[in-house]
Amino acid sequence: MKKKAVDNGSIMINCDIEPGVYGITLIDDENKNGELNKNLIGIPKEGFGFSNFFMEKMKKPVFDDFKITIKNPNSKITIKVKYM
Repeated sequence: MKKKAVDNGSIMINCDIEPGVYGITLIDDENKNGELNKNLIGIPKEGFGFSNFFMEKMKKPVFDDFKITIKNPNSKITIKVKYM
């Protein structure tokens, strides 16, 4: 997926997965090293987002915070991307 797809801090993804309960995490791996880079105190230096959750404080989400229920294959999910 191209970074150009981010619009107003959000990205919409199409999910072709079986119905069920999922938690989706998105990472903008800007330097393409396959990991979320963090600063010395553990704050992400790259963009990230979760399904059904936008981090407004420094609270690390647990699964129940960002779980979503997929009822139909080809569902569309919007994820807000956070850059710190």
